[in-house]
Amino acid sequence: MLKKRETWVDVAKGLGIIAVVLGHAPNNGFLHHYLYWFHMPLFFALTGYLFKPLENTNNLVNWIRKRTVQLIVPYLSFGILIFIVRFSGQLFDGTFSIFVAAKEVLRILYGGTLLSGPYAVFWFITCLWFTQVCFALLVLRFKSFKLQIAILGIAYLVAHIQTEFIHFNKIPWNVDVMLIAIVFYAFGYYIKQYGSILTMDVSKKILIFLVCITLLTIDYFGFINYNLDLKAHVYNNFILDLIIPLTFTTAFFIISKILSNLTFVTELGKMSLTIMYLHFPINYLVTAVFGFDGFIPFVFIGLIIPVMIHLIVQRFRITNMLFQGAFKGTKSSPGKLTA
Repeated sequence: MLKKRETWVDVAKGLGIIAVVLGHAPNNGFLHHYLYWFHMPLFFALTGYLFKPLENTNNLVNWIRKRTVQLIVPYLSFGILIFIVRFSGQLFDGTFSIFVAAKEVLRILYGGTLLSGPYAVFWFITCLWFTQVCFALLVLRFKSFKLQIAILGIAYLVAHIQTEFIHFNKIPWNVDVMLIAIVFYAFGYYIKQYGSILTMDVSKKILIFLVCITLLTIDYFGFINYNLDLKAHVYNNFILDLIIPLTFTTAFFIISKILSNLTFVTELGKMSLTIMYLHFPINYLVTAVFGFDGFIPFVFIGLIIPVMIHLIVQRFRITNMLFQGAFKGTKSSPGKLTA
């Protein structure tokens, strides 16, 4: 018997992708500052919540292959699509440079912090792939919960040593961000495995929201000045980098459970991959052609047009395979991948 889909997860992805678009919108310092506290940790935690541990090493290679198809194939497909659109205009007006084009291809393949502009969000996919593989190996090799926590603690410590003392952040695919992302990923997984926070009593849920409000208040009035940006390796507060993202992620889980019947947000969650990839490049294109700019146009264009494109993509097998990673033998990406 098939297990019933937990619609609150799609709601959380829907709310999360709205937060991503809002956080990237221009002229938006206030929301940018606070949404970055949790919007990427939220997605790592949601994917961790959906993770199913492997029973033995026999399935490992096939499992990695499926994750690669679901994540890296859309990464390359969207990258090629954006590249073609960006440089097709230059071919027509005679400004095309093979050197510039080749350099852009190399940046897409290298990924990580080298990606900016229309490719700015691509880092998440490669980092997520590496995080998933590392966590799968962790729980497969080490069955002890205490040992898993110890290893995660070491990874978290090394992540902060890197940002505090090494200051090198141009690792291919941003795979080094896995050192902190795996903690958020594990948080989602342990919620599913060892007792869901979603079933906690009302008083504890209220406490979670009070902690969130308190953290927002003391930051707003300058008692703390907390910043978090996983891509840019801005995580340099050893205590708050754990407390703040996990507290706000927990609050978002609770809110999503309460709003689990919101069909529109649920559908947005299923389209989160497409929205993630396209909200930046479409806004760049629309601004260049029509001159639209500003916070409201960015959010509207960044949500509506990717939704329309997603509805077209899912109608055809080839586009669904290329842009959603939904090949034969794998489940459709929206149900497995958060963005």
